[in-house]
Amino acid sequence: MSLSSLVRFAQQQISRQQLIHDRQIPPPAYSRLPQEVMEPSTVGDEPTISRSEIPVWLRNPASEIVPFEEGMIPEFETDESIAVTRLTDVLSGTFQKVGLFPDALAYYLPYHFYADGVWGIYVWAKGIVELACQIKGSTITRTDVAELLAAQSLLLDHEYFHSLTEAAATRAEIVTQSPIYHPYFHDKRSATHEEAMSNGHAYRQLVKINKSFGGAVGSWMDRQGVGYRDFRTFLKNRMFIKGRNECGRNIVGNSPPGRAVGSLPCGFLFKGHSRVAVPTYLVVEEEIAPFVYKRFQKFNDMAIRVHSREHPPPHFHIEMPPGVERTRYIWPELQPMKGDRKLSHKEEDRLREYLARFGAEIHSRLARVYSAHSLTVPPLHLENREI
Repeated sequence: MSLSSLVRFAQQQISRQQLIHDRQIPPPAYSRLPQEVMEPSTVGDEPTISRSEIPVWLRNPASEIVPFEEGMIPEFETDESIAVTRLTDVLSGTFQKVGLFPDALAYYLPYHFYADGVWGIYVWAKGIVELACQIKGSTITRTDVAELLAAQSLLLDHEYFHSLTEAAATRAEIVTQSPIYHPYFHDKRSATHEEAMSNGHAYRQLVKINKSFGGAVGSWMDRQGVGYRDFRTFLKNRMFIKGRNECGRNIVGNSPPGRAVGSLPCGFLFKGHSRVAVPTYLVVEEEIAPFVYKRFQKFNDMAIRVHSREHPPPHFHIEMPPGVERTRYIWPELQPMKGDRKLSHKEEDRLREYLARFGAEIHSRLARVYSAHSLTVPPLHLENREI
């Protein structure tokens, strides 16, 4: 069953409250549970924690939220020493302010509570850079791409496991035809175990790509709080499968009226979607925006954005109106990327008027980003069309 089908079922058949359209509003409370607090508590002999609150940077209305693309990491645009100084000033005290938890640097808004266009994974641009500094052990420079990519991967994969868990709960809801994710989400024991599994999943994925960062990342996770720091329990494949089964049992155990699941195997609930299927966004504050992308001047009720690091083919992002991404076009062909919408004739005329003014500057920027490609300048005049 596809992720889109799971989302549709959960939102139409399970979610009984109005879906939230504002990222600043927290998930709804669950009436059967006492008020949760953001401090460790105890269930039996096991310390537990509540779900992390929505971080301040995601609730900041001044932050810009842009669709995320793989490899979209900050880059130094100017003289290295100047850029490092500026970026260090921007990030000064970030970890002291928000803490060491992955969910303070990235966050997942569940589709059971949030509407389409709002639910998904959010990654803080500053958080990527600060975590890269933690991995390296010092301030990063222009050449530290591997550290930036590692930080990005860790945060994305941690939040991705939260998405997998919600999808697993939705599969259980399809069978029981009753709400499960809502009580599961607010259950402290379940939340604590899920954070350990999320960190374990992120670590396992990282060392598959770059083992050299395993020590630094493990040390960072060891310093985290209850749940998060227990990731090492689930690093071996056998233990990860066992932990996933326990996560599934926690899900089923939260189905009304509360089932005793014992050692019931529930890992099959996690057979799911890829990370790229989850809507993912980068949250960028004004002071770090120049390190992430270049937005060209607003004109004709549109703007064009070029990211500092991009995947091929060479392309740019079209915002219509400015601040709202409409589509992506390939340069110099001026055709939509695969899977992206094509502009109408009138919209393409507006685009060519825009490029007639700013095309040379855009070409220069793209040539720098895609230095391995031999880019040409497309015809920037308006074409005559038969009406």
